[in-house]
Formats: sequence, C-alpha cells, structure tokens
Amino acid sequence: MNIISTTAKHTPKHASVDKQHIVIAGGGMVGISLALLLAKNLLLAQGDSQYSITLIEQFALNASPKKSLEQPSFDARSSALSAGSAAIFDELGCWQDLQKVVEPINTVHVSDKGHFGSVTIKSEDYDVDAVGFVVENRHLGSVLLNHLKSAQVNCLAPAKVTQCLPKKNGYSLNVESESDTQELHADLLIVADGAESGLRQSLGIDVQKTDYQQSAVIANVALAEPHNNIAYERFTNQGPIALLPLSDNRAALVWIIPRDQQSEYIDADSEELLQRLQDRFGYRAGRLLKLGERQAYPLTLVEACEQVRSNLVVIGNAAHFLHPVAGQGFNLALRDCYQLMHCLKKASIKQQHLGQLSVLNQYLDKQLLDQGTTITVTDTLVKLFSTDNVSKAVLRQLGLLTLTGSPAAKKVFAKKMMGVSA
Repeated sequence: MNIISTTAKHTPKHASVDKQHIVIAGGGMVGISLALLLAKNLLLAQGDSQYSITLIEQFALNASPKKSLEQPSFDARSSALSAGSAAIFDELGCWQDLQKVVEPINTVHVSDKGHFGSVTIKSEDYDVDAVGFVVENRHLGSVLLNHLKSAQVNCLAPAKVTQCLPKKNGYSLNVESESDTQELHADLLIVADGAESGLRQSLGIDVQKTDYQQSAVIANVALAEPHNNIAYERFTNQGPIALLPLSDNRAALVWIIPRDQQSEYIDADSEELLQRLQDRFGYRAGRLLKLGERQAYPLTLVEACEQVRSNLVVIGNAAHFLHPVAGQGFNLALRDCYQLMHCLKKASIKQQHLGQLSVLNQYLDKQLLDQGTTITVTDTLVKLFSTDNVSKAVLRQLGLLTLTGSPAAKKVFAKKMMGVSA
C-alpha cells in the first residue's frame, strides 16, 4: 500500500477480466474505515486474487500525529464513538491503538435548562465498560492512516476525480494529480467525499436539505475539577450544549447557537465568552477555566435521495449529514460501512458481481431502518430542544420524565446511544 504525494504509477487503468476493482472516492474517516474493512474481509477471504481496492483523496495523507493532518476530517474537532463503533474498530484491529488516545464516557447526563427532569445513563447499569468514547479527530486520523500503511489498498493522494462516467459494467474515472491524469475503471464506485460531495452532484443525485439556521461552535475547554468521565448534554432554548470528556482534564465543547450570531461568538473576547458559557451551562462540570481556539460550522441535515445504483454506493456524510446534537453521524456511517462490507463479502462468496444492483439493494434494505431511526431521533431532538415554544417544552419535559421513570424506555434510549442491539 502506498501513501503518496502523487498519483500511483502502477495502478492499472482497467481492472482485468478476473479481478473486480473497488474504488473509494474520499479518504476521510469514513472512506479509510471502509477501505480497511474491505481489505481485511474481502481480500483476505479471497486470497487477494479476486479484488483490488483503490482509495482516492484530494488531500495528502500524512500520518504523523506531531503535525497537522491535511485531510479536513482530521481537524481540531472531536468525535464521540459509541460502544458499537468501538467493537467495529476492535474487530478491525485498530482499537488497541485507539485505546491509547480515547477518553471513555462512563456516564451521560442529559438536562434541560430552566426545567425539572434529567436523565443519567451509567455504563455500570448496562454491564459495559463504557457508554462510549471521545477521540480527537487528529488522533483518530493518525491511527487510521497508520493502519492504512499496512493494508492492501492502493492510495492515490493528493488526487481528484475530475470526470465520472457510467459504463455497462461499472464507472470510468478520470483521476487528476499534480503530475498527470489517468483513467481508472471501477466495477464498484463508492462515493465518500463528504456532505458537499462533488461526485454526488456530478452524478445527478439530488439531496433533501433541512437548514437548522444554527451553527456549532467547537472548542476545547479546561476544567477546574476532574470530569470523572461524564459527558453532558444540556438543552437550552437556543440550542444544546455538549461537554465531552477529554484527556488532561479537558472537555470537548459543542455549543449550538443561532446562525446569525456565529460571528459574535467567534470574535468575542475569550473570557467574556467563557463566562457566557458558564452562565448557560451551569456548574454541573464545575468551573470552566479556559476556552481554546474556536471554530464554527453551519448545521444542515443533508440526505441523498439515492444511495445505491448499479455499480455505485453513496456513503458517509455524502449519504446523510446529521446535526451533532446526539453525536451519531460518524457512528451511523461506520455501521453503514460495516453492513456494506458484510453484504459485499456475502456476494463474493457467491461469486456475484459486487456492483450488481440486487447486492447493493440488500445492503440498503438492511440499513434503512437504522438510518431512518437515527435521523428522525436526531432531527426531533433539534426541533424539540431548541425552542421556547410552550407545547414543545411540555413535550420534551414529558420525554425526559418518561425516560427517568421508565427503565424499559431508558434502556432502549441508552442502547441506541451506545450503538448496540436493545
């Protein structure tokens, strides 16, 4: 496997008749995770003779944790990994390295500012080591890229797909790098190039968008008191505030604000903004000492109207980009990757063409319920917990009280959050 600065010279322009070529366009967290899953489960199962895998990424793929990773997915943000996602990474062989850089969540505390009622979910109540884990994206990227080095995956980076044309048995791709342009044939093309996917657009795949008119302010916060591995989700009338435990007694802040106030929050004096955060969040996590560098991201629900065609799968944020309120976006995408891998592995055992529409529809049929439930829950939380509307305030209070008073309902909620079967 090569992680390179220019397009690989030895990648065949066309897959041979007896070898199916899988091309993954997009080398972020989802694209690399899928490449590793396919390399382990398809190539090893078939003696490396039946398939080839190529990963195309427009940014350089350097794996050094000491320098800023160029791929935008691996930036200053943090991701919440469910227990289910941890199990997938464990099966993949990455978890031993990830354990060194993740911070476990032993307790989740959910509350609503100005109202009674809260929900506390503890790992010990569900016989798991942790409800979930928090990892800084730069560390996750470094681990994934280091594992990619030893995987049997052809990496073209930095390189970009400039043209994508459907053919009878796949797709013809023009791939442009700094030094040349080459043509690739993909028996199965997997689009994983993000919420604003240029490939998805070029293929004429429409999307449905719900603009929440909100932005997420992201920063790390230094805490005066130990966080005790508690994750907090605090709902307010403007939007939720999440504090997720990090190493060195820090917390990853996700502060949802009205879109028209984004500049104000980014440009505000740090001490003044820290006090505003303290006032809105309260003292459940103790005193907040220092606010790190801030970034802001507009929030819109994006859903692709098509996720599969013959010889084509759209996955990750290109398929569904979620609001971060429940921290489920990457976890859902990873479950999609895992299910897709299993369907392709099953097809390979049956000697089926991996791009066959019936094969890809089997994958989608298996994941549609998970996708629909996760998207609906996330979207409902946003709309229910980001308003002063009296009727919605009553509904969300009833919801919190129901979870508090009903062990069965609370268990279903907790299992969904952990990404495991109820």
